[in-house]
Amino acid sequence: MGRVYLINNTVEFHVDHHILISRKKISESVILNTPASRCLLLLIQRQYSVISQDIFFNEVWSRYGAHVSANTFYQNISLLRRGLAKVGLGDEIVKTVPRKGLTLTDSTHVLVLSDEKLATQETDSTLSMGLAPLERLSMLAVGFKNKLPSGRGACYRWSFKNKTQLFSLSAVIFLLVVTFFLLFSITSQKSYFSHYQLEKIVDRCIFLTEKSFSEQDRLFDFLSENKIDCNAPYYKYYYLTSYRFTDRISLVKCSDDLNKSASASCVSLYFLKKREY
Repeated sequence: MGRVYLINNTVEFHVDHHILISRKKISESVILNTPASRCLLLLIQRQYSVISQDIFFNEVWSRYGAHVSANTFYQNISLLRRGLAKVGLGDEIVKTVPRKGLTLTDSTHVLVLSDEKLATQETDSTLSMGLAPLERLSMLAVGFKNKLPSGRGACYRWSFKNKTQLFSLSAVIFLLVVTFFLLFSITSQKSYFSHYQLEKIVDRCIFLTEKSFSEQDRLFDFLSENKIDCNAPYYKYYYLTSYRFTDRISLVKCSDDLNKSASASCVSLYFLKKREY
């Protein structure tokens, strides 16, 4: 169950879950952010002392490896006060002592609850809902929507349900990105040969070359120098690329037209033009 404090016999503070639960009206329960929750715990643990700003910095942030500005401290105290007011305790429960620090008011009564006390100390309104404390805590844990003011500086913890939804959304986005890159890769492969045009058909072989290539004689010379089996049953489309100022010719032979089929099976070959000495 974790540590639970009962404040003024009306509000439960579940320390480990950073939750304030109103015993009068569950819709007024609030989920605090972690620093605001730590501030409240410090005020409770040192209830009859005035806590300086330096102690807050050390106990709430520094001991956890964080270093923040005074503005962050004031924002979290403001969030804490609004949360306390939301559950019916009033924002004046946290008292400012000028030039010294903060403390809980003298009229604030705090009781440490055991599991047994928590199970028995239910108000009539809570019992009429048929909810035990654990069930009320579960309602908040699966996405209860509190109505604390939102805006700059409001850093209330996300519920378990929202974290699960965020994980699911991230997974969907990841799959969409992967799918996009796969489709882009396939499209890029097809578009590379999209400007190749039909040049010659020999038996079952369909030869295609770049449109911009002008030295056609050089390109087809290699057909007489190299034996290309145009009666082979599998490879039908031959994409020829001749590189200027070199003796190399690239041949990509495929089972299907690359501009029409993304599942074509291909083999890439390089040929060196025979030289005469």
